[in-house]
Parts: sequence; C-alpha cells; structure tokens
Amino acid sequence: MPTSNSLVVGSRTLKVYSTEKEELVQTFTGHTSEINHMAQFVSNDGGEYVLTTSRMERIICLWKIGKKGRNKPAACTLLMEDIAHSLTCHIDDENTLRVSSVTRSGVIHLYVLDIDGIKADKPLKPKVTISIASDSATVIEPISAVAASLQHANRQGELLFAYGDKHFVVFEQFKPSFAEKMQVLIRTDPRKHVKQQLLGKRNEIGSEKTLKMITPIIDAKDVDYKSSISVTKKKLKSLDMPMEARLQNLNLNVGDGKVVPQAQSKVQLLVQSLHSKDETLLRSVLCTKDMKTIELTLQKLPVQYVGTLVNELTLLMQQRHTNVEYAMNWLKVLAQTHSSQLMALGAEDLLNKFGPCIGIIEHRANCLKELSKLNGRLQLLVSQIKRNSEMDQDNLKSDNLLVFEDNDDSSTSDLDDAINKSSSDDEWEEGEDEDQKNGGDSMDQDDDDEDDDMEM
Repeated sequence: MPTSNSLVVGSRTLKVYSTEKEELVQTFTGHTSEINHMAQFVSNDGGEYVLTTSRMERIICLWKIGKKGRNKPAACTLLMEDIAHSLTCHIDDENTLRVSSVTRSGVIHLYVLDIDGIKADKPLKPKVTISIASDSATVIEPISAVAASLQHANRQGELLFAYGDKHFVVFEQFKPSFAEKMQVLIRTDPRKHVKQQLLGKRNEIGSEKTLKMITPIIDAKDVDYKSSISVTKKKLKSLDMPMEARLQNLNLNVGDGKVVPQAQSKVQLLVQSLHSKDETLLRSVLCTKDMKTIELTLQKLPVQYVGTLVNELTLLMQQRHTNVEYAMNWLKVLAQTHSSQLMALGAEDLLNKFGPCIGIIEHRANCLKELSKLNGRLQLLVSQIKRNSEMDQDNLKSDNLLVFEDNDDSSTSDLDDAINKSSSDDEWEEGEDEDQKNGGDSMDQDDDDEDDDMEM
C-alpha cells in the first residue's frame, strides 16, 4: 500500500505486514477458501482499502487497512451470482467507489458505493448487471465476457470490457445506464466475425487471381520433368536369422520383465466432476480399489474441494455395499492426507461434515456382533459335517484286517466226500423209516383179520 508502506498478502486469511518494521500489523478473516483476486484503492481522505474475492465464494469483501488488530471482519460485502474471474475498482473525486466484476458465467456486475456511508449490516447487490448475446436471427446464444476494467477507460464513468473466448476477443468501451438493473448487449460473435473477414479476403484474392495472369520466371527449356511412375522402390534386404532366434522372438511367455501398470493421479477428473456435479464421471473416479491411485489423487486435491468430496462420499455410502467399500477407502486416505486442514475446521464443523458418515457406519455395523457369532457357529457345523463325512469315507475304503488263502486241494476233496456221505446216510435213514411204516400198516391189517375170524 503506498500510504502506509505495507504489504497485503492474501491466502485464506488476509494479512497486512509493515515493510518498515517488518512485522505483522493486521489479520482479516472472512473467506472460507483461497483468495484469487485482489484490488486496492485510496480514498480522498487518505484511507486505504482492499477488495478480495475467493475461489469458491460468490462474494466480494471490502477491507479497510488501518490500526493493528487480529480477526477483523470485512467493512462491506458485495454479492455476485457466480464465482469471480475478474475484479476492478475506481474511485472518483466525489469519493464514490465503483466496483466491477466478471463472473464465471460471463456476466458483468457493476457496484456503486459511497465510502463515507459504508455499513456492514447487509450484503450489497449489484447496481447493474450486464450480459452479452449474439445477433443471430435464428438462435440467440450468450457470449461470455472475459474481463473488465474501470481504470483504463478513456472517459470517466465508462467501462472497458472484453468478450468472446480465449482465441477471439473483442474489446469495447461502454457507458452503462443505472436506470435498469439488467442490461443485455447484442453483439456479433467474435469467432463468426473473424470467419467472415477471412472469407472476404479469400474472395478478393481469388478475384485478383482470375484477373491477372502470372508468367513463369524459369524458362521451360531448363526444367527436367520426372514421371511419378519411374520412382524406384527400395529393395528390402532379407535378414538371415537363425531358427533359434526366431523361436525366441515368438515366445509369448513374459518372465521377470513383466511391466507393472503404474498408478495415475485422477485429480483433474475428480475436480471436474465435483465442480460440474457429473455423477457418471464422479462414479468412474471414486469406484476404484487401487490405494496408490487414491493416495496420489488426494495428495494433489485442492483444499477447497475437501468438503464437497466428503458430501459426495456420504451420498455414496448410502447405496450398495460395494460403494460403501469404495467410500471407506477414500475417507481413510482423506483423513490421513488432509488431517491438518480437517482439524483446522473445528470440532463443530468437523462433526457436521463427518456426522452422517459416522451414523451410516454405525448403522451398518449394528448387527456385526451377531453376524460374527453366526458365522463362527456355521463354520463349526460345516467343519464338523465335513470331518464326519471324511471319516465315513475312510471307513468304507479301509482294507480287511485278515485275509486267508488255502492252496491245498486234498482238504476240499475230503470235504466233498464228507458232504456226499452225509447225504447218502440221510437217504438211507429216510428209506428205513418208510419200510417201518409200511410194515406196521401190514401188521395192523393182519390183527384186524384175526379179530374178525374169532368173532365168527
């Protein structure tokens, strides 16, 4: 700062250092992310002011550089509809401050403030919002504003701004009217304008070529013409390689020299998906089990995306079991990598961030004790059944304890004789029994005849 000979440094907090005493004079707090744009001015009464914007906030903070102090709030706050990509300011002789900002959506905001009547009660809205559109008759397309400046305008009260894209930019001076809060400027797309100019030049060059005849400078007699057919082809020399070398080249088995795929950082895809809220792209980045890739990605992740990543991981944990595993890996590495930034949030903010995650983890682990008991019992039953089945199979497959084999034929012949003899004895006994029975019957008949004779 020119008046107080101080140096203003902006990160997440704004610090003012004295260049003469080489010490910290003031500290301002108000931004939640890193500061990306700064602008300074000096009022008519000698007061020094600084304007700042951050990467992830839609506000402009006005700071007054003065006495010593720490954790001072902003003197005033200005609202925007999107993140700022450009910031400029100018103060006139009447002590009226004009601030202009270009947002990410390509819109220009213009603010008018009275330095003497600044109050920090409510954030101030823009006095005028300027947007640019194309002059096409069929489709009206918006044209993005790239930058704006109040200090480099030729006349006081005018605004110098640029619109287009990175390759084609058009600069224009414009004096806004504060009667309407929303103004739309109809302009030609710079890309189409350049194309039209190029086509016009080509048509002019073509017409000049048709009117003029160009005579050759070189004499036709001194030129040697070569036919494209007579181009000689290079003869390929055949390489005489032994059969062993050819077989080694055909070997497809990869040995110790196998190339291991290296882990790559996906920080650009992760930031893009978090910024655009693309669920498909975010799912493709988060659904990985490679811990090395997760570590490399989170090491290079900007600090302002940590809170957004925690919210997305919380939503991911509310889905299927596989997604919970992915989210747990990312949360574990995130807590290890950005532990200092997470601890700087404070107990309440940290609990608000990780409270839903902790609740989901406790809910999913509620039945873990009963499941572990059931798993242990099932393993015991399965192992016991398997052991019993193996024992039964071993018993069925076991060999006989004693095997006797007799090779003597005499014993078998004696046994056959004994069997035949016993069978013949049985037949003889049966024949005697029948004879005795028949004899008894005949004797009974004789006795009956004798009795009859005696009676007669």
